[in-house]
Amino acid sequence: MTKALKDLRPENEALRILVIGNSPHHTKSLLFLIQELIRIDPEVRATLVCCASQHETFAKLVADSCVELVLFENGADTAGASASSNTPAIKVSSRGVLKHVLFLKRCLTRLPVAMPIFRKPLEVMIAKANQSTPGLVLREWALAARLKQEKLLAERLFDLISPNLIVAFGDRHPDIEAPLLLVARERSIKVVIPYTTYSGKDIMVQVRRNDPDYQTMKPFSFYRRMKAAHFRDQVHEGLFYQPPNMLAAYEKFGALSSYPWCLGNGLSDIICVDSEVTAQRYQKDRVRPEKIRIVGDVVYDK
Repeated sequence: MTKALKDLRPENEALRILVIGNSPHHTKSLLFLIQELIRIDPEVRATLVCCASQHETFAKLVADSCVELVLFENGADTAGASASSNTPAIKVSSRGVLKHVLFLKRCLTRLPVAMPIFRKPLEVMIAKANQSTPGLVLREWALAARLKQEKLLAERLFDLISPNLIVAFGDRHPDIEAPLLLVARERSIKVVIPYTTYSGKDIMVQVRRNDPDYQTMKPFSFYRRMKAAHFRDQVHEGLFYQPPNMLAAYEKFGALSSYPWCLGNGLSDIICVDSEVTAQRYQKDRVRPEKIRIVGDVVYDK
């Protein structure tokens, strides 16, 4: 795996790797790979980026390594997050449509608590409104506004550290991953997904089965039915991989995976797998063969 990463070195340049930290569990494996690569080639430089709200967790992961840490601090998501003064942060504050939508969301969240005698009926009413056509449209607008802000953060981060290789856990997750991968694509920087996890649909189906956010037919709304028809190529066993408002926002943003039920169908350039069997299964789940590299499992990297 380290050889695969090393072979991506730009001509006459040392590798400057940006690691996307959106899963502490999988980031441990990514950091293991990066540390091995630095041991082989001391000229390699690596920076891990994470949300400010997860600063403490990721700071512990990089504490004994030569990997730097930088915070992705969106005003929309980091209320109450405490960043260390020793950790650089790329910041932006909520504004415009997003600021007003977040204010409305906070008011609705606090309403049942403020009126305990009506708590249960209010919670039911808010849950229904959340799944209605106006509610889903509002959620789509809020996410679209947030993504626009986060792309500005990603551009500032790339300007700050000038990476020439991105290492990510995936290319389909609804977090800081999408804006970072989109900026990498716009700047022609390669994105590699090492083999850190088995990407299978069975468990994902079970998790989504009883959650109304992922249903294509109910609770009924015109928005949900329209998006089920529009994203019919992504529907699996009557389920969306992500809520329909999220699919719509990511499509407009330009970061929607063509088939998010499997890693490798999004804004990645190389997806690593452990074996020929996994490679064939990924191809059945629409991953292009030219993107796949068989490298073995991370536990055998040494």
